[in-house]
Amino acid sequence: SPSPPSPPSGPPWGMYFSFGESGAARATLGKWSIGIVVMKDDGLPIPMPMSRDLAFKRSASAFLSVLTLFIGFLSCLWREDRKAMHDAMTKTKVVWQPETT
Repeated sequence: SPSPPSPPSGPPWGMYFSFGESGAARATLGKWSIGIVVMKDDGLPIPMPMSRDLAFKRSASAFLSVLTLFIGFLSCLWREDRKAMHDAMTKTKVVWQPETT
């Protein structure tokens, strides 16, 4: 028999980002306030919000960028697609809100 879904776990920061970025707003409060959203980079014509699991993986990989002295965040400066390490690892992208319509 299938096991029941497990409750959200992990550090509070992981839960904050995973719930915010996988929800209807597709953004945390800070991203929402400046008009940017996070979405899957799958090339579909209608951008879909990511799953909570993918959003948690994105926040965990962003934490790896912190552990590497923020080099993962700085990678967007030299990458042609302007993605940070955690976006490249999870196949996500951050765009301005008008681009999603």
